[in-house]
Amino acid sequence: MPGLPSLYFLALIPPAPVAQQVVKLKLEVSEKFQSKAALRSPPHITLHMPFRLSGKRLQRLNKLLEHICTGIPPVEVSFSGFGSFVPRVIYINVQESQTLCTLQQHLCTLMAQKLAIHNANYKTQPFHPHVTIGFRDLRKDMFHQAWEYFRNQQFEADCTIRQLSLLKHNGSCWQVSERFELSGK
Repeated sequence: MPGLPSLYFLALIPPAPVAQQVVKLKLEVSEKFQSKAALRSPPHITLHMPFRLSGKRLQRLNKLLEHICTGIPPVEVSFSGFGSFVPRVIYINVQESQTLCTLQQHLCTLMAQKLAIHNANYKTQPFHPHVTIGFRDLRKDMFHQAWEYFRNQQFEADCTIRQLSLLKHNGSCWQVSERFELSGK
């Protein structure tokens, strides 16, 4: 009897200089506030929540992403300060842009229409682009300490993201499975 299909999600991963700064912040959250769950994935902006997929449906997804990414230009992203989802998540704010929101909506619509994969959480929660640095295992008491620590700190960065990433869970952490060049004009 075959196992469950693998777990995937779609994201934008910032280039090395910004990603390295984010990893340092994740390590700081781990050391100071005992939350290491965010270290189980590369720094990223989630565009489609996790979903299960296998076999031919995975092949169809890869072909679909290859095709649509040829029409999507690289995405300019600006990071500014910190935010939180009380009582467990601390993140770096990503300034919302029409380009980013349109890309997210476009991907979710195509995934639903072409593969019957739905982004369930975004039906009740609007898209709020961010990069998580502490979550899930961040205890409520530590959350409040972490939020007091980060709430007034500065983090400013700008970058161009040139790839859409398909991440796969390997049983213990998320890894990039495929990258698709954003090559539109």
